[in-house]
Amino acid sequence: MTTETKKQIAEAVRQAIASGTSQAALEGKSGVNNRYIQAIRDGLDYVEQKDRNDKVQKTAIKDEYYIKLADVLGIFQKQFHFNTKNYQRIVQMCDYAKSTLRSVLIDSRESGAGKTHSLTKYAKAHRKEVIYIKHTSLMKGRDLIEDILDQMNITIEGRMSNTRKLRLITNKVLTKQIRLIIIDELDKGTVAFDTWKVIKDIRDALDHKCSVTISGKGLISELKGGSDAGKKLMPQLWRRFSTNKLLLTYFNAPKQNNVETACNESGITDPAVHNLLAKFCYDFQMLREYIEDIHRLVIDKGLEANYQNVGTALGLINNQNNIE
Repeated sequence: MTTETKKQIAEAVRQAIASGTSQAALEGKSGVNNRYIQAIRDGLDYVEQKDRNDKVQKTAIKDEYYIKLADVLGIFQKQFHFNTKNYQRIVQMCDYAKSTLRSVLIDSRESGAGKTHSLTKYAKAHRKEVIYIKHTSLMKGRDLIEDILDQMNITIEGRMSNTRKLRLITNKVLTKQIRLIIIDELDKGTVAFDTWKVIKDIRDALDHKCSVTISGKGLISELKGGSDAGKKLMPQLWRRFSTNKLLLTYFNAPKQNNVETACNESGITDPAVHNLLAKFCYDFQMLREYIEDIHRLVIDKGLEANYQNVGTALGLINNQNNIE
């Protein structure tokens, strides 16, 4: 995230507070700890805290905290939601996980099935009961625990073992009635062994207290294949997550229907535009960006969202690379 964007969000925070929104209200809506909000309000990109030797250390504020505040304050461009079959299936599975507190596995064989969009939207809609964590290939097990602690606004002073951190997480789950923790982007081959171990420990610590739902591309083959091969820890993980699993279909099944549904829900009803987008969109991310651009470049300028206007604005017609 650029410095300019951070300044924009900081100014929005100051304006919201000046207009009567309290920092406590921002904390409740965004899930960002008040000390981070105060630092952002003051124009800082770090917070200060003392270590166990009473020395002051500066900790950079994560980009995700800025994004959460921006989302609550509505300062980024509008986001378009697609009520696709995959979205409906994910909502049903998350509702099931939240109501039964059972472990769930959500998988897609290919990228572009709408998995992450659906999970983040679900987490926002159930902010008080659901925590969403996005895994990256650079994360270790300790990073995963730290992200969960941050999401729960649990501050750790000094060193603490993972066992004690898990106790804090468990206590927070019970006192705040958190019912679902989603760990997303656990794509095949990108997860370190110690991260899998932490996921197992978190799931076991929260058994019958909170659902731990894991999601990623190729998860079923990763866990089942590892279990069948007797790979260390994989049989235990497969047993814990294999009962309730969802395998999503790819965007192209059927692609035309997905494009029509998404466009109609976004106020773009011309069949010629649907057909045009269907030729170029390979997944939901690409479709979402095209629809956002249609609103920004066509509809928001008072133009009709027809084949000519949309195709020209997006460079899909009258373009030497996309001659029909």
